[in-house]
Parts: sequence; C-alpha cells; structure tokens
Amino acid sequence: MPAWQDEDMDRYSPTVRRRRLGLALRRHREAHGWTLEDAATKLGVGPSQLSKYETADRNLPKPTLLLACSIYQISDPERAELVDMHAQSRARGWWQDLSIQPGTYVDFEAEATSIQSFDLGLIPGILQTDAYAEAIMSATRPDATPKQLEDWRKVRTSRVELLADDGPKVWSVIHEAALWTMVGGPEVMVEQLRHIAKLAETRPGLEVQVLPFTSGQYAGMEGSFSILTFDELPSLGYTEGATSGVWLEKQKDITTLTHAFGLLISQALNQRKSLARLEKITDWMAQGGRDLLEEVQP
Repeated sequence: MPAWQDEDMDRYSPTVRRRRLGLALRRHREAHGWTLEDAATKLGVGPSQLSKYETADRNLPKPTLLLACSIYQISDPERAELVDMHAQSRARGWWQDLSIQPGTYVDFEAEATSIQSFDLGLIPGILQTDAYAEAIMSATRPDATPKQLEDWRKVRTSRVELLADDGPKVWSVIHEAALWTMVGGPEVMVEQLRHIAKLAETRPGLEVQVLPFTSGQYAGMEGSFSILTFDELPSLGYTEGATSGVWLEKQKDITTLTHAFGLLISQALNQRKSLARLEKITDWMAQGGRDLLEEVQP
C-alpha cells in the first residue's frame, strides 16, 4: 500500500484541499456578483480575512464555512462535499509525522495531476534511492539529528509511490551533471542509476530525459524548477535554493517556466537515448569510476 494511504483515506494533500475549498468559496461569491467587501459584511469578517480564506493563506473556521454555504445558497450535496474537504484540510499529511511541515513541495506534489521538473545538480527526489537520499541529506543538513535524517530519507523514498498507475504524469529532465556526481560513492551511484532506468522502463506515467553536457547553453542554467498541475486549480511553479524554496503562482511565471521546459525537452536526449546514456555511465561507475576522476584531481 502506498505510504500516503491507509484503509480509509485516499491520497490527498491538506494544503491542496485548503486551496480547493478557498477557490470554491470565491467562485460562489463571484457567481452572486459580490465583492470581497459585500461578502465579508454578510459573513461578519473583514475583507482581507475573507481574501486569505479564499487564497488558503489562513485556515477557514468551520462556522464561517457553514455560514458561507447558507449565504451562497450552496446545495446540500456540495455543502456536504465542502464540509468533508474542510475536515481533510485540517488533517495532517502523512509526511507531517516525519518532520516535514505543510506547504512544502511534498505537500503539493501529493495531489498534482502532472509534474514537470528540471534538475541541475541532483537526481530528483521522486527518483532517489534510500542510499542516495541519505548521502545527500548528510551532506546538506550537517546539523540535523539522526531522527530528522531518517525522517527526511523516508519522505524522499516514499515519494516514488506517486509513480503508481493512478498517480500523476511525471516528466523529468535531468542534467547529465547530476548523473556523474559521485554521491555516496560508485556503489550508491550504480544502484541509483539502475533505479532510474528501471522506473523509466516500467512506469508508464514517467518520462525521463537526460540533458547532455554537449547541449550547450540551455533554458534552465539559472537553476532547477518544477511545474505542478492540478485538477480544477491553477498550476504552481517551484524553484529551490540552498536554504528555501519559492512558489510561483502568477500566470506569467508559469508561462515562463512552461516555455523553458519546452526548450529543455527539445534539447535533451529522448528517453531511449537517455536510457542508453544512463547505461554507459552506470557501466563506468560499476567498474570503479575512478580513472577519469583521478586524472582531473588538482
């Protein structure tokens, strides 16, 4: 059973459910032709407060939701659906028990219908093995406790369950530099590269392309990014730095990232050639992968 499921609950993200709930309220308000000020007066809240409910920047109290359902004349079936969505938006995602807070990339990724990502220096988290993830976390979080490292490792490696048949379409472009970086040593990298190849060959919802060193300048030179698409919700863009990530919601930003991703996939090797490149690098790693590296040591 996937890590985000139990016997009574399907995969979902509390943060995404909160966005869905806010969007539903905004649509009903606009259907009545009411401004934020109009609706806020009827609900007994301030306009800025109502705006934050609609954009999911603040948790919506259940009494306010029930009053909104009455004022907006929402039908009983939809009212029940919104109340259920509200309950789920207040729950904890499976990852929150593993030192991961709501509003993170993992949170939104859990309910995306498609994920397009470009990764420059690392294997994307959704494709990482346990050993690779552990090596990365040990290097990038030197002050973390053993429990935090173990929790982050579990989150990283549980994310591969998103590649199930009912999961999102995942299109990953990986710069060749990430494949050659000897994270954890040759054995770890051999396992990691074989893992990517196996997933690409067996998961129909996954497309993997390698952007080779010979591609020259490319649209993602300034850093890694992702585009997440959802049912009935606006797409989100995400860029990640050394200490924090940035979410992009404006349509012009999403358009820019989408254009950049289109250029990247046109420059990258197709999946067949990408798997052939993976195989060659894996063979070199399996033989020790030392000669070339030793030659370029200062």
